[in-house]
Amino acid sequence: MQKMKWVILALWLAAFIACLPFLPKIMQPFELGGFIDTTAPSAQAAESLNKTLGFSDKRFIILYQNPAMNIADAKYLQEIRDSLSGLNQLSIKHFIIYPDLNPAQISRDKHAAYAVILLAGGVESNNNFIMQFKSLLKKPADLSMQVGGDPIFLNEAKSFAQQDLHHAEWIALPVVIIIMLLVFRSIIAADLTIIIGGISISLILTLLFFIAQRFSISLFALNIATMLGLGLTLDYSLFSVSRFREELAKHNNTPKAISSTKITAGKSILFSGLSLLISMSTLLLFKINLLISVGIAGIIVVIISLGIALTLVPAMLGILGNNINALPIQLLPKKYQLTHKPFWQLLANKIMHYPITFFVITALVLLLLGFPFIHVKFNTATPDILPASSESRQVYDTFKNIFNENDISPILVLAKSPQNTILSSKNIDALYYFTHGLSLDNRVSRMYSVVTLDPRLMLPQYHSIYNLSGAITNAKLKLYLQLSTRNHSTLISIISHYPINSPETLDLVNKIRHIHPDNMTIEVSGASAIIKDVIDNLKTTFPYAILLTIILNYFLLLFLFRSILLPLKAIIMNFLSLFVSYGMLVFIFQDGHFQQLLNFQAPGFVELTLPIIIFCTVFGISMDYEIFLLTRIKEQYEKTGNNIESVAMGMQRCGSVITSAAITLAVVCLCFATAKVVLIKALGLGTAVAVIIDATLIRALLVPATMRLLGNWNWYLPKWLDKILP
Repeated sequence: MQKMKWVILALWLAAFIACLPFLPKIMQPFELGGFIDTTAPSAQAAESLNKTLGFSDKRFIILYQNPAMNIADAKYLQEIRDSLSGLNQLSIKHFIIYPDLNPAQISRDKHAAYAVILLAGGVESNNNFIMQFKSLLKKPADLSMQVGGDPIFLNEAKSFAQQDLHHAEWIALPVVIIIMLLVFRSIIAADLTIIIGGISISLILTLLFFIAQRFSISLFALNIATMLGLGLTLDYSLFSVSRFREELAKHNNTPKAISSTKITAGKSILFSGLSLLISMSTLLLFKINLLISVGIAGIIVVIISLGIALTLVPAMLGILGNNINALPIQLLPKKYQLTHKPFWQLLANKIMHYPITFFVITALVLLLLGFPFIHVKFNTATPDILPASSESRQVYDTFKNIFNENDISPILVLAKSPQNTILSSKNIDALYYFTHGLSLDNRVSRMYSVVTLDPRLMLPQYHSIYNLSGAITNAKLKLYLQLSTRNHSTLISIISHYPINSPETLDLVNKIRHIHPDNMTIEVSGASAIIKDVIDNLKTTFPYAILLTIILNYFLLLFLFRSILLPLKAIIMNFLSLFVSYGMLVFIFQDGHFQQLLNFQAPGFVELTLPIIIFCTVFGISMDYEIFLLTRIKEQYEKTGNNIESVAMGMQRCGSVITSAAITLAVVCLCFATAKVVLIKALGLGTAVAVIIDATLIRALLVPATMRLLGNWNWYLPKWLDKILP
């Protein structure tokens, strides 16, 4: 490869230059959302609803208030109608439900009300459409007006996600430069890693840009790819450059130093990359677009990072040679430097002198930190993930304080009768018994259907009304028929007494799905049904993803370390760091601790997909540090056969590098923890916590203690297995 170093450098630079025209428009093809299972019954039901009724599940909510006016005042309702009169010029089909046609849209004190604007199916939540919509609204003279709803939420979330990405990159760059200078104490070595990181991120984002042109890729995958790509590339570069400088000092021969670096650090980088590739690939098992998008992004990150670490970095090291140490810089006294090696040997020996004490105390601390995860509450993304200053979040918060949140998130049941019209006598009977049977369930608060709109009416009256359908004069009933009923189908909206993500409401969804009215089929959608289907998918798929990750990583490490216990120990250590990360997610983002410090308002739940993304990300990253540490320990053990000495020497030679790598990655992740979107903030902070815990309590304390307790059993491999392993 040394003969080809200039060719390799030229090829990577050419690839980087080819990316430059695409970087300014990198955000364009990515979509927001992807939090649902598009193959689930709820998604199919939503599609049926859109096709049958012609309206999308995305809708605007216009909220009006005046503490001095009552909705009973005709002027109040007239101002609402006047403010919405301009919408007749809206470019897409829509329908307005005014508050006087639905009492649930009026607050209890009669001082607030909201209008619902239903949109035709297929509407896009783009900025141009939202600007057109807002421009057609007229400000009421005596009422305050707030505009919210799904289109604005999705558009704002995309805008904030873009801002968060740029903000994190601008913060990360100077901080990473300082860290690299502290680690390498050389401007050339530090600049090399920064340049490599820039090339890597450019290639990763450009590849994702082209994939997003053909497939639906979530915008959040872009943030994750940037965070993981920058952190991983810097880590790999740091390991390679550190080992190269060590080998160069030993041999004073560039080709030999590069060869030794490739055999040692290069091998560790390859196996750590394969481990992360395994964990990220398991995200493709899920049917949820966000997880698939993150899986694709993770695979690209690993491939590019490995390609650069195993080809470009050796080529540049070969070109630089001894100049890698040029332009030295001293920012800290030697005793405070991250590479002050005797510290790690002394620490390892101290721990191994009292292994049981350190093992028990450290394990208890880790379990205590992860304990909050026991009371985790899950939910899908809502406007709660946006900052309090955002328009849709303000409307959402106001709405929750005044109205019943469940009113805009009902359980939606589409009843179909392929044989007869939905308002035939037989179907009226079936719908009446179906709805009135459900009304006896204490979880049901209210219900809207063609046979429940007026509690004073009984079954015979509904038969009379629909037999004379042309003569219907009741405005409320005519409106509901117009919105909910077509020839063979009708919509039933069910409001739960309990929150949309509560076990009671999810169980109600399950009950409805198992009811079979005569001569009809039913499909169930709505937020609660979507949450239930996502939970069911995650519960079904996540165990397989975990099992596959464990099995493949075990055999990968078995091949690398030639030990049956070390891979198992490494996997258990990874789960401990994950447990702490999960505990911190609940402690901070569900329970609301450190809200002021981190500048956010806790949503009171953990987004459903977040633990899975963190599992696949953190598991691979944690395995990186385990592989680098155990590889150095194994090198020494093969020379001496002394377990205690090998652990101490491995810690001495690798502890500072792992700490530096962990600090670098944690800083990159913490830059994303400054995000305004809570989902991105939680991912950045959760990953940073796991990395910090992994590099301190686990790698620095727990690993030496367990290595000492296991003794020579660390390296046990049956002879029959040794013969068949490659």
